[in-house]
Amino acid sequence: MPLSVDHVGVVVDNLDKAVEWYVQAFQARVFWREDPTDVPPEIVALSGEPHVRLRGALLELLGGTARFELHQYFAPAGADATTRRTCDLGIGHIAFAADDIHAEYERLAALGVRWCGKPHEITTGTLAGVVTAYGFDPFGTTLEICSMPEHLSGRSKGASAAG
Repeated sequence: MPLSVDHVGVVVDNLDKAVEWYVQAFQARVFWREDPTDVPPEIVALSGEPHVRLRGALLELLGGTARFELHQYFAPAGADATTRRTCDLGIGHIAFAADDIHAEYERLAALGVRWCGKPHEITTGTLAGVVTAYGFDPFGTTLEICSMPEHLSGRSKGASAAG
């Protein structure tokens, strides 16, 4: 049986604020919350660290299209997200499909997304017709909102899902 994506993990500096923000911004529901927990460093890919303490929450977008696991690390402290660039190796961004990209751009801006530019339509090549905008959520994670032509999205109109 092929594997499927279960969730995307995002590290934040304040779990309570991040949960509140993601619930409001993306109409997510809290699936579970974890109290501060000490974990063996190797199970979270932090071998060599003397102590790992974190807490988390799993959020599910309405409709079950995607799940986000938010973690706040108390030890060790992570690097500031503002030093990471979209082109750095590893996950570059999280994209959300939008039926009305301009309305979502304004709504998310009002919730604190710092946009890198206004929605931009790609006019040539394979992705011609895609409208996209990149920005940063209040916790430093790079977000994209996009509107795909039906022939590229694999979905029918009105069936938005995280992409």
